[in-house]
Amino acid sequence: MEKAAPTVVSEGDGFKIYDAGKNTSGYPIIKLADGYTGEIKITFSEALVNGELDAEHIHEQHFNVKADGKARAAYLRFTWLGFRYFKVEGECEVDSVCTVHTDVRKTSSFHSDNEMLNWIHDTFIHTQLTNMHRGIPSDCPHIERLGYTGDGQLLCRSVMDVLDAKAFYAKWIADISDCQDVLSGRVQYTAPYFYAGGGPGGWSCAIVTVPYEFYKAYGDDSFLRTLYPQMLRYFDFLDEHSEFGLVTSYKEGVWCLGDWVAPVAWTLPTPFVNTCLYVDTMQKLIEIARIIGKEEDIPAFEEKIALRKKAINTAYFNDFFADDTYCANTQGAGAFALNIGLGTENTKDKFIKYYETNPIYDTGIFGTELVTRKLFEYGRGDIAIKPLTHNDAHGFARWRDEGYTTFREYWGNDYCRSYNHPMFGAVVACIYEFILGIRQEKDSAGYDRVIISPAVIGGLNSAKGHLTTPHGIISVAYATDGGARNYKVNIPDGMSARVCISGLPETTLVGGEYEFTV
Repeated sequence: MEKAAPTVVSEGDGFKIYDAGKNTSGYPIIKLADGYTGEIKITFSEALVNGELDAEHIHEQHFNVKADGKARAAYLRFTWLGFRYFKVEGECEVDSVCTVHTDVRKTSSFHSDNEMLNWIHDTFIHTQLTNMHRGIPSDCPHIERLGYTGDGQLLCRSVMDVLDAKAFYAKWIADISDCQDVLSGRVQYTAPYFYAGGGPGGWSCAIVTVPYEFYKAYGDDSFLRTLYPQMLRYFDFLDEHSEFGLVTSYKEGVWCLGDWVAPVAWTLPTPFVNTCLYVDTMQKLIEIARIIGKEEDIPAFEEKIALRKKAINTAYFNDFFADDTYCANTQGAGAFALNIGLGTENTKDKFIKYYETNPIYDTGIFGTELVTRKLFEYGRGDIAIKPLTHNDAHGFARWRDEGYTTFREYWGNDYCRSYNHPMFGAVVACIYEFILGIRQEKDSAGYDRVIISPAVIGGLNSAKGHLTTPHGIISVAYATDGGARNYKVNIPDGMSARVCISGLPETTLVGGEYEFTV
């Protein structure tokens, strides 16, 4: 997809170490000299330590070239590597570094006067692209290179916002469908299937979540119709592997993950996380049943939801002395519960107060997106933006300040296995939906009906961007000038949008360009 000239960062007797400029997926092209018949070894790493390749981030990536005496270019074919630095041992000239990924194009944009938000947005896109190969959204481009259904379903909304990914996800949905166990109904934790860890809620729910988000983004309900029987079979599997109404591991000794890779000890119970995700996914299934004309199934779904909510409350809700928290409000527990309609007004108030007092991410991959989204939904963008931009050990700012060019696998751990994992980028959808304020009405699909409602956040004085929809490009820009905020909104021809800008009466706009001042 692109070529860049690497720079030499160190050299010694018979070797040179190069910097590709950023962590990427791809390979270098080397030029062999006429008459040279020696062997060349190239080794790759994501990092340097004291001027040498960091051994912990080589991940066994290397290849050898045996020169045959003819002047020629040499490079890998049919595969790629995940790296930023590489060491060349032997005589050759390094021509360039190729970045390689599936040909999906960037279709949206965002920029603001907050450089941290810009870094999150742009770095996510690069991280995600370098994990898109062979029609598979991978967890990382070097170690496992697997289409984890947890990471993939979590990220698909953000990816569909920023990239032309319809064909890509149509292919991957077919992989998810193909990998469901026909006997048990279990949906595998990777698609295409390769044995790996995950959880029956956050990972396997991809068979519902990805087709649902595909429908919401593109207005195409074909996968909802064809996969509906498999979705039902997936819930049969969860029901058969539950205890006391809570989703548990399908097999003793097998990983049953909840909110994976929180920055502190995992104290949020995995049955709580998986059962909350069960309810959230079944609520999507109710929407799907209405869309495809299966309303007769809905009463049974509602009964199952009621039983699961009761089980969650029995096990994890603390109403002693009107505490009204779930799991002591740790690691985004309030967001998981509130997201499925559990809790009280006091639960909501304590959830908001917790992150107002502790404006950092103490969450894993699911909780990070949920906490951010719920704070924005409750009109507290002033709090939601703090963990996004906070300069703390558990946040994006640490990664930027330490020079990372892709997202890490872990938040604050000193040891981090991979420096290229896109999963925390699920928050990018919130940048479009709340900071730019471009989002769909609740029962809309394919952006048939849109709300324009940018959050007003102190300290964020300007932002602009656009989202490409099936109806065309929607753009929003705003900037503060003295005591006024000026808005510019562009709506594609042939569609309308409900505009809800703080300080102005609600109005509905048809296609065209508009300006407002508050």
